[in-house]
Amino acid sequence: MTETCRRAVRGVLLAACIVLLAGAAANAAVLKHKQTGEKLQGTLTDQVISGMTLFNLDDGGTRFLKMEEWDVVQADAPAPTTADAPAAPAAEDSAAAAADDTARKYKVYVIPISGAIESMALSAAVKRGLDEAKRWKADVVVFRMDTPGGALHVANAIVDSIQSVDWARVVAWVNGGEDRALSAGAFICLSCEEIYMSPGTTIGAATPYRMVQGSAEVEEKMQSAFRARFRALSEKHGIPAPLADAMVDSSTSVIQVFVEGQQKFVSEEEAKQLATDHKGTDKFRRGKTVSQQGKILTMTANEALEYKLIKGLAADMPGLMEVMDIDSYQAKEADWLTGWVEKTSKLNKDKFEKLRAEFNSQMKLAQQNDPMMNVYSFSDGGKRWREYSNLCLKHLKKCADALKQIEAMAKDESADVHVQDEMINDLKTNLNTLYQRVNANKNRTTP
Repeated sequence: MTETCRRAVRGVLLAACIVLLAGAAANAAVLKHKQTGEKLQGTLTDQVISGMTLFNLDDGGTRFLKMEEWDVVQADAPAPTTADAPAAPAAEDSAAAAADDTARKYKVYVIPISGAIESMALSAAVKRGLDEAKRWKADVVVFRMDTPGGALHVANAIVDSIQSVDWARVVAWVNGGEDRALSAGAFICLSCEEIYMSPGTTIGAATPYRMVQGSAEVEEKMQSAFRARFRALSEKHGIPAPLADAMVDSSTSVIQVFVEGQQKFVSEEEAKQLATDHKGTDKFRRGKTVSQQGKILTMTANEALEYKLIKGLAADMPGLMEVMDIDSYQAKEADWLTGWVEKTSKLNKDKFEKLRAEFNSQMKLAQQNDPMMNVYSFSDGGKRWREYSNLCLKHLKKCADALKQIEAMAKDESADVHVQDEMINDLKTNLNTLYQRVNANKNRTTP
């Protein structure tokens, strides 16, 4: 593309960031992010909302962009230069900038998530990994996913951390020995800007669970909130909403259809209605049954690519960089993560088991020294009674201390202690009842 054309297109884009041009025609364009190198291909519209310009992606979906963060590397036609447009650099300056960009090595930080997603230590490790990536000034963060899924509260915390990243391009890559990103793993994938998969891997079946179950009403509210967030993430990243719905809700059906050549995903009822509406024309074609009612959707890598859930296939890191249009890169992996999660989780579990054993041991001693459970006379003026009472109260206080620490761990999600509030409250009630009885009668001198 000539420098004259480049200057003209940049002038139009800069003006579009400031005002909404009535009647302006949409232009096909390829954009490149100035910081991360991400490329987008599609149609630039004249719709501007809160300073964000609407960009329709060729592969489906939409993005609202801050145009000052993007360069136009290709456009379908030149446009007249406006007074607001800055002068384009000299040809030799542009060539030098392009050469610098080509020679630059992108910093790629890899965070592995493998195995069951159960421990909040994993969430803490992800946050630590992202902090390390930011200090390293990573351009791209890759979440390498290989998991059957797991607990919702852990996945939610990880998604929160991912959503806070505004300094790098964040992608998910399904790759590993188990070849899958299911349940909470799929949820984490959808929170990333882009998803890539290795051939032979699978994604979907997003039905995470809670470590501690509540009432039916509470569980339904939890699932409803999860489905809403899952759908919101899919819409944010241009993923067809019906596919996202089918991964979390077995009551939906998804049919692939083509309307005037455009791929869409609709319910069985909608597909039948479209067939009726376009009967006798070549504008409608029914495709595959993507998901049947009564089943949770799981897709292979090839299916996910066909349905535009993912951006591409990559069997290894060089292949991933190639499909991401990154020519030169320097990779760094959080290879400490798995071991750190296991160690931290074990420390928490060991601490809980120690407290649980302490509580049970002290409760047993308290019951053994309950003066009501012992046989003796009061010929000593109640001395033995008081001794038993004091011993019982001593052990009950130690029980209370252990239970207090258990309760604190249960309320701290990062501690991975899963004890129902009802159970803790019952223990506190029984403990208090016994303590009050023994304490009220500890000074008895007669039967």
